[in-house]
Amino acid sequence: CTGGKFKCWSSETMKHWDPIGDSYLATEKTFGTRCFWAPEVYSYNGAYYMVYSSSNDEKLHSIGIARSEKPEGPFTDLYDHPLFSPGYSVIDGSLLFDEDRIYLFYSRDCSQNYVNGIRTSQTYGVEVKKDLSGIIGEPVLLATPVSPWEKKSGSVLWNEGPCCFRHNGTYYLLFTANYYASSHYCVGYATATAPLGPYTKSPDNPIVI
Repeated sequence: CTGGKFKCWSSETMKHWDPIGDSYLATEKTFGTRCFWAPEVYSYNGAYYMVYSSSNDEKLHSIGIARSEKPEGPFTDLYDHPLFSPGYSVIDGSLLFDEDRIYLFYSRDCSQNYVNGIRTSQTYGVEVKKDLSGIIGEPVLLATPVSPWEKKSGSVLWNEGPCCFRHNGTYYLLFTANYYASSHYCVGYATATAPLGPYTKSPDNPIVI
């Protein structure tokens, strides 16, 4: 979702999908009023948790967390404040449950972030407390657009939409580059030996165009 509601569908065949309706329910704890973006749902400790982005003004986006007993919801916010709101705009939250530790990957949004005078979205990571009540330590910059294939949108640059997983001892960080509504929008990946890097981007990027 990029704006609007978090709709949900279910399927037993992966071919025919039945609409369920809204999976997120606003309550008195809801901190955001607009720009509900990029929900992701995870099974954890016998419940389901949704991370998402939202805003309560024109620019500052934060990452919230909501809980449900069922994967389709309804999800309601755990707290009356965001899970992560560092004072700059953050979107595209994604969690990695790595053995006994949890990590949040996100994009520092280009709406407020300038690098060398250019609006730039960058991918960061930070450890999350096991009870999902906040973060541990300081965020780490993991990916920033530097290659020609990541700069085709021109005056604004992106490394966003991160998702990390571990395979055979290597951590794979997926991310998107370029403007999402353009023909240059694409997916790349980087690898590391630890969840928070340092990450090395693949020479085979982009892998999906």
